Amino acid sequence: MVDEASGGTTQGPAWFELALRVGRLLAWEVDLRTRTARVAGELGELLGLPPDHRIESLEAGLAVVLREDRPIVHDMLHRATTGEPAADAQFRLVRVDGSTMWFEGRTVPVRGPDGEVIAIRGVMVDIEQRMEAEARLLAADRMASIGLLAAGIVHEINNPLAAVLGNLALAEQRLAGASPTARADDERPIVLIRDAIAAADQMRQIVRDLGTLSRDSHGARRPLDLHAVLDASIRMAWNELRHRARLVRAFDAVPPVRGDESRLAQVVLNLLVNAAQAIPEGHADAHEIRVACRRVDEHVVIEVRDTGEGMTPEVQRRLFTPFFTTKPPGVGTGLGLSICQRIVAEHGGRIEVRSAPGAGATFAVWLPLGGDVAEVPARASPTRDASAASRRRVLVIEDEPSVGAAVRRLLVGSHDVELTSDARGALRRLQGGEAFDVILCDLMMPELTGMDLHAALAATHPAVADHVVFVSGGAFTPRARQFLERFPDRRLDKPFDLPRLLATIARVTKAGAVADAAAAAAR
Repeated sequence: MVDEASGGTTQGPAWFELALRVGRLLAWEVDLRTRTARVAGELGELLGLPPDHRIESLEAGLAVVLREDRPIVHDMLHRATTGEPAADAQFRLVRVDGSTMWFEGRTVPVRGPDGEVIAIRGVMVDIEQRMEAEARLLAADRMASIGLLAAGIVHEINNPLAAVLGNLALAEQRLAGASPTARADDERPIVLIRDAIAAADQMRQIVRDLGTLSRDSHGARRPLDLHAVLDASIRMAWNELRHRARLVRAFDAVPPVRGDESRLAQVVLNLLVNAAQAIPEGHADAHEIRVACRRVDEHVVIEVRDTGEGMTPEVQRRLFTPFFTTKPPGVGTGLGLSICQRIVAEHGGRIEVRSAPGAGATFAVWLPLGGDVAEVPARASPTRDASAASRRRVLVIEDEPSVGAAVRRLLVGSHDVELTSDARGALRRLQGGEAFDVILCDLMMPELTGMDLHAALAATHPAVADHVVFVSGGAFTPRARQFLERFPDRRLDKPFDLPRLLATIARVTKAGAVADAAAAAAR
């Protein structure tokens, strides 16, 4: 343990413990020869451990670290054992109730008489409140980016919306035989409808990109296709970019990185907007913004290069300082690049910048490889088998009449469908024994949410609960986001098309049949 001696008095340890408690600090030591550990501070109290619980070994200490953060702690300990003077890291510990707390730790090596590292000493400080504040700051920066691009996003949605409404209006007239301008060579209604669908799909992509950026993902990481992240960020910034410069994509084939999609999209979006704002308006043909992605050894490098005004060495030295900005008042907060640097560092990467006055700027984001190509989720491409599935009995619980009616129309040709907007009545029917192969339930409803309906079914009829598919137009509450994370294969995000809808029903029906057969065999 850290030396608690204080001149032979008994007050030293008491004052030491008081300092730890007041500062919400923990001090610890691991003897590398015996792997025994000692901890000073209120770790048990913070984590909700029983009063008699003691962490007396390295293994016991690692056991309270969140599993996905253990590599961070292992690295911190390894760096100390190699004799580095200090090793810092941020990681989460797990409370008894399953919730987590953020800590920041620093370790130092302890050497024996022969200079060999024989122990590691460290301190940890509770940074839960700081991390919550930083999460709010990250969210505020994302919302500021969306606000900055709002006019462009409206423009990008209004264009395909005009195409949708115009084509559908004309198709309606022709189908009704009431088009005063129709000629023999005019396009048939089916062509107009297909054009409307294509334009609506553009709007759907914009809405999905907006949802990705605005989502508070709590730092969740998974293998990511960086090309998809880059494309989404470019679409979000497109109206800002196209009036300033030509956009050039140079995407090499790269392996995935393990990351937080919304936060990496935030980084790329910030860099794209900064690149655009470094170029004066009115000369788009004379300027270029180049977005590149390539592999360099064990990293993937994203580069955003512009031919704008460039930066002096003095500006570059202060570039990542919070609240430093060269933009005029009302244009920037000075937080964007400091937040980008923080996000990239959390992913184990770094940001580099090259620039000179009048020569533009290049920002390079280095991210370590993570996962395997096979782990990257394939973009949905439902098979024909999904649409050819046998007829099933489907209950649709949807409080928005137009959505419910559309789902029913999509399904009646292949399934037997019942539609209701009464979630409480549907729950009574299900608990009363009425059988459905699949239950499509809206997640957010005013009187009884899909989450509450599922909880009631899980308590009384768990086999029925396994057949519920959650239909969501956007999980905008922490509870809803955490709930959907539990059922990644049983969610259907609005807006959806017929192949995706049929594939989801087929998948859940197959999984339910397997589960029912297993339950019957167990009986």
